[in-house]
Amino acid sequence: MGIIWTIIVVYMIAMIGIGFYAKTKIKDSNDYHLAGRRLGPIMLAGTLAATEIGGGSSIGVASKAYGEWGLSAGWYVVSAGIGIILVSFIAPFMRKTMATTVPEIIGRRYGKNSYAISSILSLIASTALAAVQITATATIVHVLTGFDLTWAILISGLVVVFYTFLGGMWSVTLTDFVQFFIIVFGFAIAVPFALSNAGGYETVIANIPPERGH
Repeated sequence: MGIIWTIIVVYMIAMIGIGFYAKTKIKDSNDYHLAGRRLGPIMLAGTLAATEIGGGSSIGVASKAYGEWGLSAGWYVVSAGIGIILVSFIAPFMRKTMATTVPEIIGRRYGKNSYAISSILSLIASTALAAVQITATATIVHVLTGFDLTWAILISGLVVVFYTFLGGMWSVTLTDFVQFFIIVFGFAIAVPFALSNAGGYETVIANIPPERGH
């Protein structure tokens, strides 16, 4: 248990440390909100991938797969990947507009009402995404350590808000980039151990209820 707590604390301190580092890269509001529009393809790919394969795609999809969705829960991750590929074709045109947000682009084309509606929808979606990611983080802490879930949510939320407050978009991008590698390599290491402890791939497949295997 001591090792688990150490890893969790070091991880959170590292994320806050990245926030302080990101703060040094900020010289104006453009740097804070848009990372100075200097993010290259690799950094953008990293932050998008980390967002899509974060808590929602790991904890959330696994929960749904063991719940009422079965293996079809995997389509969430597949469709997200397809979406990122499609965005790569649209992004250059959006960048040329020099807009700050997607609702701003919609507002320019379709007027103020469309701007207001898309802004509200974007706010709701972003709030829900943040809530899911923070809850997923807190759930992991709760399951691994037995720490109270409510306090885990509050602390996880404060850490995320704090490092985002420090470095703005730079903080979000850099932490996402680091988290992407942690997720990918972490799963690459964890999955073989998990399958071995469960009796092997064949045993796992054989124990999937028929109604969950579609």
